[in-house]
Amino acid sequence: MSQTISLEVSTNLNELAKVLAWFEQLNHDAMPMEVWLRCKTALAEVFTNAVRHAHKNMPTETPIYLESTLSENSLEIKGNKGF
Repeated sequence: MSQTISLEVSTNLNELAKVLAWFEQLNHDAMPMEVWLRCKTALAEVFTNAVRHAHKNMPTETPIYLESTLSENSLEIKGNKGF
């Protein structure tokens, strides 16, 4: 069985705490902690890079949409405009 969650935040580095708290909602008990922490670190890096570089000249109210799906064998994290 898979679990999918989504989130919309603004283009603002102050939203990182919200993004990481959102990610923690996934039931990741079966995943080794080291792997989970690497995924969480990658998410933080991708989010901050998007804000600093991809959205550099955009207004802070520009939304960033995130979706994460955790299944028995995989974790997928997507960022996209207008899911």
